[in-house]
Amino acid sequence: MTEDESLNALVLDALLHTRDPFPLVNDNYFGAEKRTRIKLFLVDLDLYSGETLSIISVNAHDAQQRNYVLPVEDRRKVPGFPWLVQLTLLLPSDLIVPNDLSLSVSARGQASNSVNLRIK
Repeated sequence: MTEDESLNALVLDALLHTRDPFPLVNDNYFGAEKRTRIKLFLVDLDLYSGETLSIISVNAHDAQQRNYVLPVEDRRKVPGFPWLVQLTLLLPSDLIVPNDLSLSVSARGQASNSVNLRIK
């Protein structure tokens, strides 16, 4: 999903619920792993019986055509909105910052439209 009349991703920091641009590392996170996690909102990304998160991949590329894989840590329905899904993604440690990324999600061989994401 995107913001109205733009290609900017509808995405929030997974813990702080703030908008982008996101830091690569967030000292406000609990525990030793401080890399930022984001929640990306999508429409109708269901898992069928027996399927796991392994069928979902999230790829991004920047203006210099460097490719990044964003690991999917969680997928769940948004309560009260059965058609809305949130994916929790971990920002990759090799990401060059600041950066503007073009992000797409693939599942079962089908790719989504690309959306924009800002990292500071």
